[in-house]
Amino acid sequence: MPASYDPFPKYLQIREVILHWLTSLEVGTKLPTEVKLAERFDVSRVTIRQALQSMERDGVIARRAGVGTWLARPAMARYDDRLTGPVENFFGLGLPSAAVFIGQGEVAADAEIADALRVPLGALVYKICRLRMLGGAPVLLLDSFFRLAIGRKISRLRLGNALFVPALRKLCAGGVWEEYQKIEAVAASKAVAAYLEVKARAPVLTVNRVFVDCTARPVVYFKTQFRADRYYYTVKLPQPKPVSGPRRRASR
Repeated sequence: MPASYDPFPKYLQIREVILHWLTSLEVGTKLPTEVKLAERFDVSRVTIRQALQSMERDGVIARRAGVGTWLARPAMARYDDRLTGPVENFFGLGLPSAAVFIGQGEVAADAEIADALRVPLGALVYKICRLRMLGGAPVLLLDSFFRLAIGRKISRLRLGNALFVPALRKLCAGGVWEEYQKIEAVAASKAVAAYLEVKARAPVLTVNRVFVDCTARPVVYFKTQFRADRYYYTVKLPQPKPVSGPRRRASR
């Protein structure tokens, strides 16, 4: 798998989701094990451990071998309770979320879709449209455009509330990974505004993502439109490495 730049490390994404979840729990409530958390987020135990260690250092949770992990003090409501990070992370931990199916079927690729999936203009692709809800209110509208063969397979799985990416990893030999993202602010069309329950022309954050298989061939193009009052994008900037070795004495 080629190296990629992760603008917001996965353990921090998971930490944000867990902290959001902890605000609804009472002190003393036990958390799932590292193994179960790793399965829910589809990441390694090392990543989960990093997230938990960060919260343990802050005193939010306590951990003891043979006992488990529990909420050590009330988790304070965040000053900004919007979500951040990839969709597959913040819907991974039993938050009150649901996927509302809007429609699916074969469509002809326009210039944007053809360019993203690297198929001829007008070629048939498979589109699935879903609305993601959290706490009974819409968070995002997702239009997914799959290469035709893989899209037909996905449609037969009847995923319901399940996410597409884990299913793609099972269907594609060698797995899939994200190739790039394009992020921009746009004005919501009347149709999008109706789904997201915002005013027409209200600002929404659009995140377009392409996932490729082990041969670097695109398999899906996600066009996600987020409500700006419920989601924000986060970038963690790379930090300079500390200078090693003895310091040189400044000349006088």
